Amino acid sequence: MSNHRFGKLVVLPKKWIGFTANGGIDYYLGKKAEVAGYDFKYGGYICLHALGGIMYNPGKKTNVTLTTGPVMNIYKGGADAGLGVLFNGSLYITDKIAVTPGIMYTKYAEANALWAASIKATYIF
Repeated sequence: MSNHRFGKLVVLPKKWIGFTANGGIDYYLGKKAEVAGYDFKYGGYICLHALGGIMYNPGKKTNVTLTTGPVMNIYKGGADAGLGVLFNGSLYITDKIAVTPGIMYTKYAEANALWAASIKATYIF
């Protein structure tokens, strides 16, 4: 968490740059594809991540974060560890609600890199 960024936004954060952490679980829906001339449906999978990095606070209602760290992919009972990088920015609509678009890159040893775009609604308590 960046200094004075937790909870309601009453004052501008004291520091423009601070440290932040991000952990979570993402679920990716499967997709249909043609493999060797046959239709195939890849199942959904879970991605766990624990990331740390920096947060830039350009204003009271905005911030931008860049975090990196370990990720784990769970697919059909198997698990694979890799590296993840997340870049996102938050715009606080009210003192408790933010909209956060972002982009995440994950790479596992035995798979192609995955790019995922996201948009989240955040509620601060």
